[in-house]
Amino acid sequence: MIKKALEFLGFGVEDIDQKTRSAIKKEDFWVTDGSFLAITEVTGTINKNPKIKEYNDILGRLTTIYKRKSDLVLPENAEVSGLLVLSYDIDNHPAKRPIVYSGADEHIAEGAVEQGIGLLSTVELHKIMVAVMENRLTKEAARAIIRKPGRIEFDEGKN
Repeated sequence: MIKKALEFLGFGVEDIDQKTRSAIKKEDFWVTDGSFLAITEVTGTINKNPKIKEYNDILGRLTTIYKRKSDLVLPENAEVSGLLVLSYDIDNHPAKRPIVYSGADEHIAEGAVEQGIGLLSTVELHKIMVAVMENRLTKEAARAIIRKPGRIEFDEGKN
């Protein structure tokens, strides 16, 4: 479902686990848009906030991606970043879920900006998709929002 949503917005989405022959199968997708390349992980939990481990895992993948060049060849001139797509607090209605990595985990959102990792909740992805389908947001503008590092939020008045 996430793959289809990202493709609808105009991103290239490649399932790297299907492409690699290595036993190292970590990220779900490579999401591309021009020179933008996001090592992307999709995860879900019933917890109020995603586990910090999810963030640490994608940070680790970014630091080791260049060591896997014999297994996976990065596109030329790729600007590599990370994208963590998070479905959390799934027992509650989406409107009642807290902002991703908020409260005591706020430092994760701040660190994601510094590390070039986007934190995209499925709630925010849904808001972006609806805005595009209702012609209130272009696909290009939607991709620009999702390419941003840190906590990705869609606020129609600001975007």
